[in-house]
Amino acid sequence: MENLTLYIVIGAAIGIAGGYTQLSSKKKSRGKREPKRLFPSKWRDILEDKIAFYNRLDINGKRDFEKRVHIFLLNVNIVGINTTVTHEDRILIASGAVIPIFRFENWHYTNLKEVQLYPNKFSIPNNSKMANGLIGWGAMEGKMMLSRKAVQHGFYDQDDNKNVAIHEFIHILDKQDGKMDGVMKQVMNEVDLMPWLSVINRKMKEISIDDSSIRDYGATNEAEFLAVVSEFFFENPEKMRGEHPALYNALDSFFNKKGKF
Repeated sequence: MENLTLYIVIGAAIGIAGGYTQLSSKKKSRGKREPKRLFPSKWRDILEDKIAFYNRLDINGKRDFEKRVHIFLLNVNIVGINTTVTHEDRILIASGAVIPIFRFENWHYTNLKEVQLYPNKFSIPNNSKMANGLIGWGAMEGKMMLSRKAVQHGFYDQDDNKNVAIHEFIHILDKQDGKMDGVMKQVMNEVDLMPWLSVINRKMKEISIDDSSIRDYGATNEAEFLAVVSEFFFENPEKMRGEHPALYNALDSFFNKKGKF
């Protein structure tokens, strides 16, 4: 959610409620629906046209990405609120979900059941403020809300380091351990935690004094910092590596580690 300090309070409530994502065991993954048909060519056309991350992969990586997108769409319902959901909408949202977890072999969004897609910004429940993206809580638990306009912009503009779909799915990963605090304990090794917290502290200070190419919203709190820099990392990795090498290396070690989680 962009430029909303209220999100800090909402995020805390969500963290207390627990994670939407779980690291899958064989028992937990039994209910996961798997594709029974080939990946549709019209979906592949959208990936090739819109998803830069997909186009950076080799042929095997692309097939794996397609399978992960397919699995997401079979298991998470995407519904339009005052709008009709298109194939492009589904592929963009699913790509935003898959990109952060692409190297996590057994990660599945087990508790996320529905994504609600609005034409543009939408009202936060029980509040007058507007948002482009939000993870549900309370009666909305298990749901995510996204603005189509913001989702499309995130994948169309590859130079602004902003992608609301990736941003919200990073929040889900962050709170998998029970709270949103910028630390993904299920992904980060204990030895990585102190250096990571040091990077967060240093980079948030740079943002606060306007001495950083990381956008200002990253200084809101640690959870938003993680989401903002992850957008940057996945959208423009070479730029991040050149301008923020320590941050790039930390995120690369988290998101590109191989193994079964």
